[in-house]
Amino acid sequence: MDDGRIRAAPPAPDLGSARVRGSRSLRRALTVRILIVGLVAITASIGLLGAQIQHTARTQARTEVADQAHRTAANISTLFGDWRDELLVASSDAALTDWFEHPDRRATLHGQIDAELVRLHSTYPTLIDEACYISFEGPELARQVKGTPATIADLSPDESGNPFFKPTLAVTAGTVWQNVPYISPDSKRWVVSNSTPIEVGGRKVALLHFEANLDAVRTRVAAQLAPGMRARIIDIRTRQVIADTSGQTPIVADPLAHAGSWRGAAGPVRAAAPVKVDDGRNGNRWRVEVSAPQPQPFTTGLLLRAAGLTLLALLAIAVVALSFAASIARPVLEVTEVAEALARGDLSRQSTVRRGDEIGRVATAVNAAVVGMQEQQTALQSAHEAGQHQLKASHQQQQISDHQVRLRAQAIIDETSAAVLAELDDVVQRVEEVRNGTSLIDERAAVTGNATRDLVAQAGAADDVVTALGDSLRRVGGIADLISSVASQTNLLALNATIESARAGSAGAAFSVVAREVKELASTTAHSTGEITSTIGALEGEVSAVASALAEMAGNVAGIDQATAGVTGVTRQQQLIVDQLRDRVAHAVAQIQAMADITEGLERRVGGERIVLTETGALTHGTERHEVSVLDLSRAGVHCTAASVTGLDSGDTVGVELTLGGDLLQIPATVVRVEPRNAGQDLGLRLKGLPSEAGTRIEAYLTGLLGRPTD
Repeated sequence: MDDGRIRAAPPAPDLGSARVRGSRSLRRALTVRILIVGLVAITASIGLLGAQIQHTARTQARTEVADQAHRTAANISTLFGDWRDELLVASSDAALTDWFEHPDRRATLHGQIDAELVRLHSTYPTLIDEACYISFEGPELARQVKGTPATIADLSPDESGNPFFKPTLAVTAGTVWQNVPYISPDSKRWVVSNSTPIEVGGRKVALLHFEANLDAVRTRVAAQLAPGMRARIIDIRTRQVIADTSGQTPIVADPLAHAGSWRGAAGPVRAAAPVKVDDGRNGNRWRVEVSAPQPQPFTTGLLLRAAGLTLLALLAIAVVALSFAASIARPVLEVTEVAEALARGDLSRQSTVRRGDEIGRVATAVNAAVVGMQEQQTALQSAHEAGQHQLKASHQQQQISDHQVRLRAQAIIDETSAAVLAELDDVVQRVEEVRNGTSLIDERAAVTGNATRDLVAQAGAADDVVTALGDSLRRVGGIADLISSVASQTNLLALNATIESARAGSAGAAFSVVAREVKELASTTAHSTGEITSTIGALEGEVSAVASALAEMAGNVAGIDQATAGVTGVTRQQQLIVDQLRDRVAHAVAQIQAMADITEGLERRVGGERIVLTETGALTHGTERHEVSVLDLSRAGVHCTAASVTGLDSGDTVGVELTLGGDLLQIPATVVRVEPRNAGQDLGLRLKGLPSEAGTRIEAYLTGLLGRPTD
């Protein structure tokens, strides 16, 4: 805010009432922190133990799933072996070979063969749906489907196109060919073919065959899995799913599903194992994949026991923490009370704590600080009194020097300004006469030949005026030389003032600013005098040209038309020259009047008494706030330096914050000067709209520094 109001400094904290709270808060803080550390340690231990338990459970789960995968693969391998053995037992029935050795008995043998085929289904009622006896020539000799023998009329005349037919002819008698899965024409679902050749007299004459459905294989695998686990069988070569225990619907889809992501898996814990088979007699290459859910070793009972043990440990830690905190809080409280007394300025107390640890070292350091501050307080008081005395003497000398410089500068400026202004007034009158004459000539030039003699007379009068104008311009040139001499003397006076302010040291800092402004004004006056001198020189040449033109015009009256036109052009040019001369003279008058106002500027610059300070404050510009170092202060303005102010120009409005005698002043100000200085900027600020309360406060503060009584 920049409303200029005085704000009281914030009240000092009540240190006495804080001591009891400090003692309790320290004990409480120590106790809480120890409890927190203990809780963190216990929590970390429980976390590590839990992580170990979880890791062990996951490792065990992976091991169990891997064991299950290998067991399931071994069971499937055993199942292939059981099918082979069962088929070889059935192939040893004599009725199969008698069919070819005793054709005359086929009517009787047909019933025996049907009985053997039905026996295969009875042995595995859910596994073996279809069994048949096929001649190597192709015709089907006997068949049963789900325990029902087929009539002779229902037998197929040619089975040689089945996928298992040719591979079975390739194996030797006493061995079994186990074909890849296919959809059975009889059961309408996926099956695995098991077939073996029958020899008579060393020649293969037929084959015995049965089909094991994949639904039964899936059921058998599911029955052997541990609770919560699921398995699927994958054909390694085709990447098709042979069976998946996550489904219960019959396996009838054609083709079999592709083994992509396992959506029916029991969980992320997975393992796989290959199914080992006889490579030369089994066309299947299967792999068993088993999945299980993520193990959850943390039961409710285990969590409750862990919580109870944690509470017991926290209670034990709390008892130890309270005892430990009390042994630390009491001596710390005593040292704190001595430090708080030291903060209040009470240097009469010292700590009685005598310990060999860090708290004892702190108590010793606080006692040493009390003794050191007592000594510093005495030394600072003496230094302050000496500084005040020196400040008063320097300020009085500065006031005397300021007054003398102002008187001398004003006397010279007043005398010079009066003489110059008188001569310039005469020049203005002469210029006006020339302007009037040229205007009259211009009017007469338009008159006909009857006014020729009047024109000659007017030309003669103008020539006289031009001659007088040349004399006046020469006098103005002498006056300009006088102004230049005065400017040189003023510059010399400013140089002397600068030397005097340098001798005065920091006490003459404000006067050095006055001397610099006088020097700048003298330079400006010298520059303006040079401009006037050059203008007068130009005018003298132009006045000579006008005189020559008038003489020529008078000598050539005979050519009145041509002369009239020439006079009109010359008079217009002369009017322009006269107007320029008048503007230049008016500018010179303004410069001289500015010199006459220097006293007012000097008095305003003083603005009351400026006191050299070494204080800090703040400057606000828009939304930015910058720290500044105050060099001097008066009722009218502030001289300060800043290290980080950017984008500040003369005329900007800023806010100034000063703390004088414990009161905070916020005052609006205008920037009157911005100059680079070392790594920062030197700022001159004029206080504007200063409230009477703030002005009175500044006057009282400055008067107190000077040691003068207030009114």
